[in-house]
Amino acid sequence: MAKVKFIVIDVSHHQGKIDWKKVKRSGIGGVIIRVSDSTGRMDRECDRNIAQCEKRGIPFGLYIYSRAKNKKKVRQEAEIILKKAEGHKISFPLYIDLEQPGCEKYAKMAAKEFGRIVEKRGYRCGVYANQSWWKNYLKGLNRYSKWVARYGKAPTISQVDMWQYTMEGKVSGISGNCDKNKCYVDFPKLLG
Repeated sequence: MAKVKFIVIDVSHHQGKIDWKKVKRSGIGGVIIRVSDSTGRMDRECDRNIAQCEKRGIPFGLYIYSRAKNKKKVRQEAEIILKKAEGHKISFPLYIDLEQPGCEKYAKMAAKEFGRIVEKRGYRCGVYANQSWWKNYLKGLNRYSKWVARYGKAPTISQVDMWQYTMEGKVSGISGNCDKNKCYVDFPKLLG
């Protein structure tokens, strides 16, 4: 694995009302904010989390949980995340989260279509999935930023940009747990 540049957290309404002032002081290097959940509903803390990251000068990116089984659905998901990104300084890729049971055979198609759309709009595309999905359904997607979930052990696949190593992370300003990720690419500098 490459050298860790910094720790990134990913957040949603599950973290409640985050005290972003404390998060900023904690020294995290960035945040990936969820736009919508597995039911397709907008995350109720998304707008607040974006506004607070901007207010505090915390670099951030966005992710959307995909349930796409066809190009029409993934195009809708891409438009949702693009609309949310509009007018904001996005310092990380826009990620599609591929882990919905029943969508395995559509995952590669969804990643490619999502990537085509967000890249056409000038954003860097990223794909999030656990290592099993990467090995079984997402082989060959090396052009996109790889965000890999694997708890306890480092990923054994190549070209990983971010490794979600725990879902039981502790960060000042967040009550309860949050996902923590080791980031190997200085995206805020690269995409700045």
